[in-house]
Order: sequence, then C-alpha cells, then structure tokens
Amino acid sequence: MNTLEKLKLDIFRKRKEIGAFSKKEKLTDEERSQLSTFTDELVTLEERAMAAEIELRNPDPNTQTPEAKEYGDLVTRAALGNIADAAINGDETKGAEAELQKELNLRSNQIPLDMLVDQPEEQRAHTPAPSTVNRSRADILPIVFKDSMSAFLNVAQPRVPVGARDYPYLSAGLGDGTNSASTPAAGGSVSETDGAFTVVSLTPARIQASFFYRRESAAQFAGLDAALRDNLRSGLMDKLDDQVIANLVADGTAQNEGSALATYASGVGSLYRAVDGRYATDVSQLRILAGLDTYRLFGSLFRGTNGDTDLIETISRKTGGIRTNGNFSATSSKKQKSLIRLGSRMDAVAPIWEGITLIPDEVTKAATGEIVLTSVMLYAVDTIRAAGIKVAEYQVAA
Repeated sequence: MNTLEKLKLDIFRKRKEIGAFSKKEKLTDEERSQLSTFTDELVTLEERAMAAEIELRNPDPNTQTPEAKEYGDLVTRAALGNIADAAINGDETKGAEAELQKELNLRSNQIPLDMLVDQPEEQRAHTPAPSTVNRSRADILPIVFKDSMSAFLNVAQPRVPVGARDYPYLSAGLGDGTNSASTPAAGGSVSETDGAFTVVSLTPARIQASFFYRRESAAQFAGLDAALRDNLRSGLMDKLDDQVIANLVADGTAQNEGSALATYASGVGSLYRAVDGRYATDVSQLRILAGLDTYRLFGSLFRGTNGDTDLIETISRKTGGIRTNGNFSATSSKKQKSLIRLGSRMDAVAPIWEGITLIPDEVTKAATGEIVLTSVMLYAVDTIRAAGIKVAEYQVAA
C-alpha cells in the first residue's frame, strides 16, 4: 500500500467518524469540539492526498533519481536571505543557493519553490524595525492571513517548468452523460460512440507585490529581511487564492436558490440539489465556501422554533466542511454567491511556474534611504470541468 492509498483509507475512516455525528439529534459542547477537530483533520488528510496524487501524476525528477537525498540536503542548506541579499546588491549567488538555482535553471535573483515548501504561512512582519533591539529577541509576530481556500476546494497547484502548460482531458465518450455502453441482441448492431479529447493550454500571468524598508532597519534588526520575504511570499499566495476563487465563481455551474430569503430548510435542500450523482454521489462529498453574509445568516438559522442546531453545524456534519472568506463574493441586490465543490477530482487547476523573482529598486526611494523589493510569481488558473463546481446564489437579506 503506497502513501496515497494509505491516505485515502485514513480519509474514509475520518469521514465515517464525522458521519456518525449526523445521526445525532443534538450535539454536546464536547461533541461539537470533537466534530470541529475531526473536520480539520479531514481537511489536512485530503490536502496531503491531493499532493500525493499530483506527485504520482507529475513526478519531480529531482526526487526520482539516486541524487534525491543530495538534492534535499541542498534545499536545506540554501538560505532565502542569501538570495535576497544577492538580488539587492546585484551580486551572483554562491554556494548552496547557486547550486540549487543551477539545478533548476533559475537566475540568481529567483527563489526556488522548494525553498518555500513547509515554510510557515503566517510569517508576515511589520516593515518598521522595533524601537528597542535587545541582545536576544522573540520570533517576529505575524500578521494574520486568510486561510487558503484553494486547498480546501481541492484545486491543484502543481509547479511547472518554463513554457505553456497543457492539461488534456476526455471531454466526450462513454459515461459523459450522452454516450453509454450498449446491450445489443445477438447479431444486433451497435452505434459508434464519438470520443473527443480537449486540451486546456495555460500560459502564465503575473502576480507581484512590493515592500520597502530602510537600510538602517535591515542593519540593526537581524531577521528582518527574511520575515519581509515571507510576507511577500504569503501575499503572493494570498492573491493567487483570490484569483482561483474568482475563476471558479465565473466558470462554475450556476445553481439558483430562488428569490426568497434563505431558511434552514432551503439551506439544507441546496446541498441535496447540488448532488448530481456523477461528480458527487452523496452530500458528504461536498465542500462549501460561503460568502461572509451567507455564512453569518446560516449561523442564525436554527432547526425548528426552539432548536439549538444551526445551519452551519448541520452543514459541517453532513458535508466535508463549510468555510468563509472575508474578500469573497460581495452581496448584490440582496443576494450572494457561494461555491459548492463536488468531489475531489482535478476539475480546476492553478499551476505555479518554478522560481519567484526578486527585483530590487534602490532609486525610487533613494532620497529616504529606502529599498523597494518586488516579488513576481507566474501562475495560471482555469476550470477544466465546470460540473464539478456549483455556484449557488442565496438571498441573504429581506
């Protein structure tokens, strides 16, 4: 049993544990806490399974060779700070950083994506240095970022090399809803089935972010550069998340929930209306990203006049989870859109091109002794199968 198979087994068991809660009329505070823990664990397992599946489909040549351990050691020894310092000073990188960049055909001012793997997502620091710097200091306190919704919605984010990226898929053939296998009588004829492949070709677009800092700050506060670089990385990924969500909303399949104010019953009913028997065969295979106003409304809707089970709790028990995002889908004409993800197939993809480029600018703010550092990431995003994403629109105001 390989890693992916083990993860899928763990996911099955975790879903079974979560499903047990849906059979209960009422949950205790302890059970609600346990359900929340199980749901978070399920999200983590599915993220790991998605990563393992992507690795099987697109094996990284660096991890498939006898030199894999040497490559891993190289990544460990390389330091982001050295790359940034070289970019700022216009120097060539040396040592482990130069070796790693050469291995991946990157320039001296480009950060390999492997150096960002498993780095804390919350490493965002304030730009000004602290007014008091002691001999010893605590870690830099982070700025809070929105959680990644792309991973929650099972949108793959594979890394790709230089050039366009093609994603072929079988768009017509047996089992597509139009064509099906036949059961002819003896000697009977069978009509041919037309099959068709569609190739989605993605070319990179640019996401960039900049910050500026004083030379004096960098000189007196060790670790400031690294924290700000993490800030840029997180900011770029945050923006990518927004682009992914916008694409799913634009290209997903519409599910109109009517012109009446949403109720507990209609909210539950929308889950079952989303199940199509193909991309999802049960509500447990759904995941919901709700607009903030929708999430708040659902939290105020209870089962029965005197019930204490709100709609959010019910959705959490019945599905793979519900989340919200502060920047997602504003309310318009009393209505707000929400995403319902069916299953975990690669129905949407957001590849990231290898290497994040750092571009220094010592001229723009030279008068104040400040350096501008711009980080550029190349990405693409596209919905491959719209049927795997439903866009439900709820009325959230009377």
